[in-house]
Amino acid sequence: MQEKRREQLKNLLLTQRKQILKNLKGFSDEIEELDHADLNDDLDYANVASDKSIEGILGNQQAQKLLEIDHSLAKFDNNTFGVCEECKKSISVKRLMIKPHARFCIACREMKEETRIF
Repeated sequence: MQEKRREQLKNLLLTQRKQILKNLKGFSDEIEELDHADLNDDLDYANVASDKSIEGILGNQQAQKLLEIDHSLAKFDNNTFGVCEECKKSISVKRLMIKPHARFCIACREMKEETRIF
């Protein structure tokens, strides 16, 4: 992969990381605000509980993506960014441009999804 493209992808990851941290702060602030809401009846309690649950779910999803991004950023240090963790072949630049924190090439990702047990 060309150095210019690597830098572009690294900057994309850093931008996404910054946005996720901002989102997580927003979720935290929203939950704190809900904790201090003036609740008058059971409907208010139900609405706050629902909103907190949604904020928590969204926060967990963002936290998971942050871990994936940090994992990808660490790969720049050991020169393994863009290498499939399964087959060790290069992940296509096209895939990385869409999902810069991709850990697997398309073929290995599809194979993992097909063999996943629910």
